[in-house]
Amino acid sequence: NTYPGASCDAPSFLYSFSFAQKADWSRRFAWQSELLAYSVQCAVQSGLLPHCRFNAEVTAARFDDARSLWRIELAGGDVAGAQFHSARWDHGVDLAGKRIIVIGNAASAVQFVPQIAPLASQLTIFQRSANWLMPRNDHLYSPRVQRAFTRWPWLAKALHDFQWFFF
Repeated sequence: NTYPGASCDAPSFLYSFSFAQKADWSRRFAWQSELLAYSVQCAVQSGLLPHCRFNAEVTAARFDDARSLWRIELAGGDVAGAQFHSARWDHGVDLAGKRIIVIGNAASAVQFVPQIAPLASQLTIFQRSANWLMPRNDHLYSPRVQRAFTRWPWLAKALHDFQWFFF
C-alpha cells in the first residue's frame, strides 16, 4: 500500500515473521517504506517472487475444501476513471477540492482518511460498523535502542512476544 499515511496498524515488531525476525525497526509503528523494504527482503530470501502476479485484478476467490487451496480468478481489464482500491493507490489523482467517497473503514481507511480529509470538498464514508480506535502513541526508536535490538536479537524477540501477548 502507498496511500497517504500508510503505516503499521499494530506495533512494528508484530509485523515480523517468526522465521525472519526484524530487530531494527525505526519506530513503534513503522511507515510504509520500511514495511515494504522488509516484505521485499523476505520475498526475495524465500524465493517467492517467481510465484507472484502483480497488477492483476482478482474477480473471484473461492476456497476449494477438497484440495485445501484457494481458486483465484483474474480479469484483464482496468477500472475506468478515478476509482481505485487503497492497496493500489493512484498517486496521479489530485484529490484537492474533490468530492471523495470511501467504502469501508478498516485499518487502511483509518490511516488514509485523516490524510485526505483536509483536501476534499466533501468526504463520505460508507461503513458497516464503526471502528474502535485508541491513540497509537507512536515514537521513533533511538539509534541506541536500534543497536541494542540488533546486537541482542533476543531483546527484540522479547518485545515482540510482550506486544503479541498484550495486544
